[in-house]
This record gives sequence, structure tokens and C-alpha cells, in this order.
Amino acid sequence: MKVTPSQVVKKIEQYWPQTIPEETQRQPQFFLSKPNTAQVRTIVEMCRDLDPTVLPTGETAIPYREALADLESCLKRWDQGDKDQQTAAVNMPDWARNPMSVIRMVLKKCDDDPVAAAISNLPFIKDLDVRAELGQDIEEAKRALANREWKSATVVAASVVEALLLWAIDQKPAPDQTNAVQDAINKKKLSGKPDASLDKWVLADLIPIAAELKLIEDDTEKQADLARDFRNYIHPGRVRRKGKRCDEATAHGARAAVLLVIRDLKKNFPNVK
Repeated sequence: MKVTPSQVVKKIEQYWPQTIPEETQRQPQFFLSKPNTAQVRTIVEMCRDLDPTVLPTGETAIPYREALADLESCLKRWDQGDKDQQTAAVNMPDWARNPMSVIRMVLKKCDDDPVAAAISNLPFIKDLDVRAELGQDIEEAKRALANREWKSATVVAASVVEALLLWAIDQKPAPDQTNAVQDAINKKKLSGKPDASLDKWVLADLIPIAAELKLIEDDTEKQADLARDFRNYIHPGRVRRKGKRCDEATAHGARAAVLLVIRDLKKNFPNVK
């Protein structure tokens, strides 16, 4: 069974209660040394057993990795008999802390079950099956991003944007949808009316119509449109003609579109009570 972030946090607090006040109080650094070898090794091994998908990404990951690297370096020196080696403080945005405190603080904000966390972030969707499926797709895209699988991250995230917009538009009365289609055509966002069946609408249809329905804000419309374009990069002809490929930038851009759409839909639809 995989170790969870909360288990690591609990074990750190058990070994070193002083890591708790160090989270919020600037106090003298405490250091770990050779007598702490067994406890430090336990924490390092637990961290290495964590599912990569639950670990922090981006800037938040930097102090975590630095802290873990310092602990591993110390273990190596202690195993070689170095009695003087101590842990070094790791810089964070506010002030430096003991590496064990850093690991505790970072993992405290990580979810034990990322899929459940993604699902809980969609409270506006009443259909539990739809919510669960979207949550799984959101986590799949996030996991692909963490694993540097740029094409999968881009494509799955764009499909989530499509599914969310389709769901949101479907909540609106048919007359409102019709008016939004005409408004999008008048503004030249659409070249013509989309298919009569909503299920056959694609992102090129969904994005401008969702915008005209005021379901998404201007910045979200632009980001979603970029995600739509990114997804087209998977087509061989597009790659050959324009040299466009899915990469780290497209993956993060598609992820941003997902988060922006969720932000806007939370504002437009009441939560399930």
C-alpha cells in the first residue's frame, strides 16, 4: 500500500513536535544530526514511497525537493561515520526552516486521494457519475503533467474543458442557447450555426456560446480557445504544416483553461446541498 502525505506528516510530528510551531513562528532553527539517523531514514523512505501524483508541482516543489535532498545527503554522511554533519536550513518564501519542517509543511497541503479532491472541486455538478468521471479525467491530466507527458496532459485537459462547457450550456434553456448562438454569429465568433444536437458541438462551438451565455469570463474564453488550438497539435497534418507540437507550455496552458472554467462555473451554479 502506498504511503500518504498525511501519514508522513503525522510521523514527522511524532518524532519532532517542534516542526509544528516552526510553521508559523520565526524561531531558532533546530538541527538534526547523526543520533537522528533512524528517524530521518524512516521519513526519507516514506517520502520515496509517496505516489508521485500527490506530490507538489511548480514552485512549491522546489523547497520540498531541496529538503529531501539535504536529508539524503546527511544520511550518506552519517552512514560514513560523520558525527559533525547537521541538516541545513532550507529557504522558503518567508524564512528558512529545518528541512523536516519544510517537508511537513508542503505535504500537509497535499491530498491523500487526488481523485477525490478533484471530484470535490466540482460541487456544482449534481450528477454524481458525471462528477466522478470528470474528476478522474482532471486528475489524469494532472498526473500526465507531473510525469511530463505533454501530449496526454494537453489532450485530456482540453477534453475536460469541452465536457465542462457542454454540461454548463446544457443547463441553460433552449431559447437562451439559441440567442447565444446568434450573438456569437453576429460577433463573428462563429461562422454559422452548429449542429442541432448539442452532443455534437465541439470546442469551437462551445467556447463562444458559453461566453455569450456569460458562463465564462473573457480571460477564460481566451485560455479555453488556446486549449482548443493546443489539442489540434496532435494531428499529423498540423505538425507537418506548422511545426506545432504539444509541449510543456501547451500542457500547462490546457491545465490553466480547466482551472479557469471551473472557477467560473462555481460562480454561476449553486453547490449541491
